[in-house]
Amino acid sequence: MMSGYIIRKLYYGEEESYGEPASVTDYLGIVRTWNAGGELIHHDVRIGGRETYNRIPIGLNFSPTIEFLPISGKFLKYVFGKVTDSGSSPPYDHLIEVGNDLKSITVEAVRIGDTKIAERAVGVLVDSAEISIEADGLATVSLECRAKSVSIISPYTEPSIDFPSRLPYRFNDMKLYVDGVEYASIVSASISINNNLEEMSRRGDYISGFKLTKAEYEAELKLFFEDTTLLEKFLSKESSNVELILSHQANDYIKFNLNNCLVEAEAELPFEAEVLMQTIHLYPKKITVEVRDNIESY
Repeated sequence: MMSGYIIRKLYYGEEESYGEPASVTDYLGIVRTWNAGGELIHHDVRIGGRETYNRIPIGLNFSPTIEFLPISGKFLKYVFGKVTDSGSSPPYDHLIEVGNDLKSITVEAVRIGDTKIAERAVGVLVDSAEISIEADGLATVSLECRAKSVSIISPYTEPSIDFPSRLPYRFNDMKLYVDGVEYASIVSASISINNNLEEMSRRGDYISGFKLTKAEYEAELKLFFEDTTLLEKFLSKESSNVELILSHQANDYIKFNLNNCLVEAEAELPFEAEVLMQTIHLYPKKITVEVRDNIESY
């Protein structure tokens, strides 16, 4: 019988210097998908005819994508860049903000069957992220990254890392506040962050690094249509402060503060027997994240 690689795991470790492999120490969360996103950069040379005279490889680019169920707010450090930890005993507090630097990570995507192999991606930086959740579902994080290089480790020695005894966040764990007023009519929510990484020059086969440019963020809410409050804010071009909270309990939560949001409202009016809905686009001036949990340091 043909054997296959039936167990998949994904570990990561924070790099001291960009592109220098780190020892893996943790899990990002409960991983759903990983793709190293490899691209061969090459040029075809022709000398007048239809056929290719030569096909010249230039180098390799890697744009990994990762989707996972978050079990803490620790991943947000690699999305925003700046973390301030506080507290001398549990619960601990972590303030996460947009910083002028991003930490890179080493990721090992493991395939386990009769043998163990892994793709090791180094210099992984988060280019963009989306945190989303829908009714009766689980919070999901999708990361689009850039990496310096990828290599194969075979055979692979798996690290002794215990998976944290934490649960993913459910739709039931979410609360939404607009200017201090709770909205219980929420159907789904998503928050997007874009770091707009710009490539630096290539050295040998690989891009030598990436520069941070402007940070951009927006959010989308789908709500049952219960009043015209948000539609009126849109029509008057009024800004709002929005809080989206994922909470396991009083001392275990992630709170997204979307400050000074411009509001854009869509409210379709079907003339058949359908529930009235509204889609709200939010364009915050600033995002900060407050996290409280039992993890001492991010």
